[in-house]
Amino acid sequence: MADNHETVTVEGSFQPADYWRANRFVQNRMPRTWIARIIILVIPSIVILSKYRTDPGEWTWWVLLVPAFLVVLLVVVAPLIDRAFLQRRLKSIPSAFHPQSYVFSDTGMEITGDDKHVELQWGAIIKAAESRTDFFLYVGSNMAHFIPKKFLTQGSQQFQLREILKRNLGNKAVLQ
Repeated sequence: MADNHETVTVEGSFQPADYWRANRFVQNRMPRTWIARIIILVIPSIVILSKYRTDPGEWTWWVLLVPAFLVVLLVVVAPLIDRAFLQRRLKSIPSAFHPQSYVFSDTGMEITGDDKHVELQWGAIIKAAESRTDFFLYVGSNMAHFIPKKFLTQGSQQFQLREILKRNLGNKAVLQ
Protein backbone atom coordinates (compact mmCIF):
# COMPACT_ATOMS: atom_id res chain seq x y z
CA MET A 1 0.00 0.00 0.00
CA ALA A 2 1.96 2.94 -1.23
CA ASP A 3 0.72 6.50 -1.45
CA ASN A 4 1.90 10.08 -1.38
CA HIS A 5 0.42 10.96 2.02
CA GLU A 6 1.17 9.93 5.54
CA THR A 7 0.61 6.44 6.85
CA VAL A 8 -0.21 5.38 10.35
CA THR A 9 1.09 2.01 11.52
CA VAL A 10 -0.13 0.55 14.79
CA GLU A 11 0.48 -2.80 16.41
CA GLY A 12 -1.01 -4.59 19.36
CA SER A 13 -2.54 -7.69 20.84
CA PHE A 14 -6.21 -7.80 21.75
CA GLN A 15 -7.41 -8.78 25.20
CA PRO A 16 -10.83 -10.32 25.96
CA ALA A 17 -11.97 -6.98 27.42
CA ASP A 18 -11.23 -5.29 24.07
CA TYR A 19 -13.56 -7.66 22.22
CA TRP A 20 -16.24 -7.31 24.89
CA ARG A 21 -16.10 -3.51 24.78
CA ALA A 22 -16.23 -3.45 20.96
CA ASN A 23 -19.08 -5.96 20.87
CA ARG A 24 -21.14 -3.79 23.25
CA PHE A 25 -20.39 -0.63 21.24
CA VAL A 26 -21.55 -2.19 17.97
CA GLN A 27 -24.60 -3.89 19.50
CA ASN A 28 -25.77 -0.72 21.26
CA ARG A 29 -25.86 1.07 17.92
CA MET A 30 -28.07 -1.50 16.22
CA PRO A 31 -31.80 -0.60 16.18
CA ARG A 32 -32.82 -4.22 16.65
CA THR A 33 -30.99 -4.31 20.00
CA TRP A 34 -33.08 -1.43 21.29
CA ILE A 35 -36.29 -2.81 19.80
CA ALA A 36 -35.67 -6.13 21.57
CA ARG A 37 -34.98 -4.34 24.86
CA ILE A 38 -38.18 -2.35 24.55
CA ILE A 39 -40.21 -5.45 23.73
CA ILE A 40 -38.72 -7.37 26.67
CA LEU A 41 -39.35 -4.52 29.10
CA VAL A 42 -42.44 -2.72 27.96
CA ILE A 43 -44.87 -5.32 26.66
CA PRO A 44 -44.86 -7.64 29.72
CA SER A 45 -45.01 -4.58 32.01
CA ILE A 46 -47.99 -3.13 30.13
CA VAL A 47 -49.82 -6.46 30.16
CA ILE A 48 -49.30 -6.97 33.88
CA LEU A 49 -49.99 -3.38 34.90
CA SER A 50 -53.08 -3.14 32.66
CA LYS A 51 -54.64 -6.09 34.44
CA TYR A 52 -54.31 -4.26 37.74
CA ARG A 53 -55.44 -0.97 36.26
CA THR A 54 -58.78 -2.55 35.36
CA ASP A 55 -59.13 -4.05 38.83
CA PRO A 56 -57.39 -1.69 41.28
CA GLY A 57 -58.62 -3.72 44.23
CA GLU A 58 -56.14 -6.44 43.32
CA TRP A 59 -53.17 -4.05 43.16
CA THR A 60 -50.33 -5.17 45.41
CA TRP A 61 -46.73 -4.06 45.75
CA TRP A 62 -45.37 -7.29 44.24
CA VAL A 63 -46.71 -6.28 40.82
CA LEU A 64 -43.76 -3.87 40.59
CA LEU A 65 -41.39 -6.80 40.97
CA VAL A 66 -42.11 -7.97 37.41
CA PRO A 67 -40.79 -4.83 35.68
CA ALA A 68 -37.91 -4.73 38.20
CA PHE A 69 -37.07 -8.35 37.40
CA LEU A 70 -37.09 -7.57 33.67
CA VAL A 71 -34.73 -4.63 34.20
CA VAL A 72 -32.34 -6.84 36.20
CA LEU A 73 -32.59 -9.43 33.45
CA LEU A 74 -31.59 -6.88 30.80
CA VAL A 75 -28.93 -5.10 32.83
CA VAL A 76 -27.24 -8.05 34.55
CA VAL A 77 -28.17 -11.39 33.03
CA ALA A 78 -28.20 -10.50 29.32
CA PRO A 79 -24.63 -9.06 29.38
CA LEU A 80 -23.38 -12.17 31.19
CA ILE A 81 -24.93 -14.37 28.52
CA ASP A 82 -23.46 -12.17 25.76
CA ARG A 83 -20.03 -12.38 27.38
CA ALA A 84 -20.23 -16.18 27.61
CA PHE A 85 -21.17 -16.47 23.91
CA LEU A 86 -18.37 -14.08 22.95
CA GLN A 87 -15.81 -16.08 24.95
CA ARG A 88 -17.00 -19.25 23.23
CA ARG A 89 -16.62 -17.63 19.80
CA LEU A 90 -13.16 -16.31 20.64
CA LYS A 91 -11.98 -19.80 21.64
CA SER A 92 -12.68 -20.92 18.07
CA ILE A 93 -10.43 -18.16 16.64
CA PRO A 94 -6.83 -19.12 17.50
CA SER A 95 -5.30 -15.84 16.32
CA ALA A 96 -7.75 -13.58 18.20
CA PHE A 97 -5.11 -12.68 20.79
CA HIS A 98 -2.00 -12.78 18.59
CA PRO A 99 -0.24 -9.51 17.70
CA GLN A 100 -1.74 -7.66 14.75
CA SER A 101 -0.50 -4.77 12.70
CA TYR A 102 -2.65 -2.09 11.06
CA VAL A 103 -1.43 0.26 8.35
CA PHE A 104 -3.69 3.16 7.36
CA SER A 105 -2.99 5.23 4.28
CA ASP A 106 -4.90 7.07 1.58
CA THR A 107 -5.26 3.83 -0.38
CA GLY A 108 -6.95 1.98 2.45
CA MET A 109 -6.28 -0.17 5.44
CA GLU A 110 -4.07 -3.25 5.75
CA ILE A 111 -4.30 -5.73 8.61
CA THR A 112 -1.63 -8.39 9.13
CA GLY A 113 -1.20 -11.02 11.79
CA ASP A 114 0.23 -14.50 12.27
CA ASP A 115 -2.22 -16.14 9.89
CA LYS A 116 -3.98 -13.29 8.15
CA HIS A 117 -3.45 -10.53 5.65
CA VAL A 118 -6.37 -8.27 4.82
CA GLU A 119 -6.37 -5.23 2.57
CA LEU A 120 -9.41 -2.99 2.40
CA GLN A 121 -9.82 -0.01 0.15
CA TRP A 122 -11.79 2.89 1.57
CA GLY A 123 -14.75 2.02 -0.65
CA ALA A 124 -15.24 -1.15 1.42
CA ILE A 125 -15.71 0.90 4.60
CA ILE A 126 -19.32 2.08 4.93
CA LYS A 127 -18.76 4.10 8.12
CA ALA A 128 -16.13 4.99 10.69
CA ALA A 129 -16.93 5.74 14.32
CA GLU A 130 -14.93 6.61 17.38
CA SER A 131 -15.63 5.85 20.99
CA ARG A 132 -13.73 6.99 24.04
CA THR A 133 -11.49 3.93 23.78
CA ASP A 134 -11.62 2.65 20.18
CA PHE A 135 -11.91 3.39 16.46
CA PHE A 136 -14.46 1.35 14.48
CA LEU A 137 -14.39 0.78 10.73
CA TYR A 138 -17.68 -0.73 9.60
CA VAL A 139 -17.74 -3.08 6.62
CA GLY A 140 -21.43 -3.90 7.21
CA SER A 141 -24.26 -2.41 9.23
CA ASN A 142 -23.30 -4.49 12.27
CA MET A 143 -19.78 -5.67 11.38
CA ALA A 144 -16.75 -3.57 12.18
CA HIS A 145 -12.99 -3.82 12.46
CA PHE A 146 -11.93 -2.06 15.61
CA ILE A 147 -8.65 -0.61 16.78
CA PRO A 148 -8.19 0.12 20.48
CA LYS A 149 -6.73 3.56 21.05
CA LYS A 150 -4.17 1.97 23.37
CA PHE A 151 -2.55 0.57 20.19
CA LEU A 152 -1.90 4.16 19.09
CA THR A 153 1.09 4.72 21.33
CA GLN A 154 2.32 8.04 20.01
CA GLY A 155 0.19 11.09 20.81
CA SER A 156 0.05 12.20 17.19
CA GLN A 157 -1.14 8.82 15.86
CA GLN A 158 -4.77 9.36 16.89
CA PHE A 159 -4.77 12.78 15.21
CA GLN A 160 -3.14 11.35 12.06
CA LEU A 161 -5.62 8.44 11.92
CA ARG A 162 -8.56 10.84 12.29
CA GLU A 163 -7.20 12.95 9.43
CA ILE A 164 -6.76 9.91 7.17
CA LEU A 165 -10.30 8.72 7.95
CA LYS A 166 -11.85 12.16 7.40
CA ARG A 167 -9.94 12.68 4.16
CA ASN A 168 -10.90 9.30 2.69
CA LEU A 169 -14.37 8.71 4.17
CA GLY A 170 -15.70 12.26 4.33
CA ASN A 171 -19.02 12.44 6.15
CA LYS A 172 -18.99 8.66 6.68
CA ALA A 173 -16.38 9.29 9.40
CA VAL A 174 -18.16 10.20 12.65
CA LEU A 175 -15.23 11.00 14.89
CA GLN A 176 -14.65 12.88 18.13
